[in-house]
Amino acid sequence: MRVSVLLLAILATTSCAGLTPVAPAAPGPFRFSGTISRVDGGGVSPIASASLTVVDGVNKDARASSDGAGRYVFPSLDKGRFTVSIAAPGYAGITPVIDLYEDVNADFALKPQ
Repeated sequence: MRVSVLLLAILATTSCAGLTPVAPAAPGPFRFSGTISRVDGGGVSPIASASLTVVDGVNKDARASSDGAGRYVFPSLDKGRFTVSIAAPGYAGITPVIDLYEDVNADFALKPQ
């Protein structure tokens, strides 16, 4: 019994030794920004007044909206994983999952409904 417990402990220790951490040590806060655009047969153009809301995970209920050039910014969010809902009238909404462990610039495109 001792040998199997010891062997199991050795296997568990060696299998974890090669893993690298997912998140850097920086505590945040971090900036999450980018653009919201329209994609259709006519090309790509910015969407003004799109709403972005963190719906779960860290930073739940944080909100932002896009300006006239389609730019949005969350200037100070805690690190971690969360889902953001992106919506604009006349467009199909999306809900990407974000892993925020450093400043991130992410551009999103919405399709007309």
